[in-house]
Amino acid sequence: MAAPAYPRQNASERLITFTIGATYWLWLIGGVYMAGPVLGWVLAYRAARAYYLAPALPAEERPDPLPLVLWAWLLCMLAMEGVLLAGHNHYTMAMHLGTADRRLETEIASFLGEHA
Repeated sequence: MAAPAYPRQNASERLITFTIGATYWLWLIGGVYMAGPVLGWVLAYRAARAYYLAPALPAEERPDPLPLVLWAWLLCMLAMEGVLLAGHNHYTMAMHLGTADRRLETEIASFLGEHA
C-alpha cells in the first residue's frame, strides 16, 4: 500500500478543507458569507486554546511560537482598526445622516426640492 501524496491533516486543516469543499453547498443555502467569519472565529479559538494549554501538552503537540511577520501583521491590523474607528467616529462625514450634524440633510432636501 502506497503512502498518501499529502501529509496527514490536523483538525484545523480538515475544517478548512471541508469548508472549501462545501462552498457550493453553502452558497445554495446562502451560508457563504456566514461561513467565513464563523470559520475565522473557530480557528482563532482553537489557536488561542492551543497556546493557552501549551504547557500541558506533550512536547511534540505544542504549537510553534508565532513568527515576527505575523506579529507585525497583527500590529498593522490593530492600527488599521483604530484608524477605521476614528474615521467612523468623525460625524461630519457625508454619509452620517441621523447625527447632530444636519448640513448634509438640508443640502439633500434643497437639491431634491429644486429638481422635483
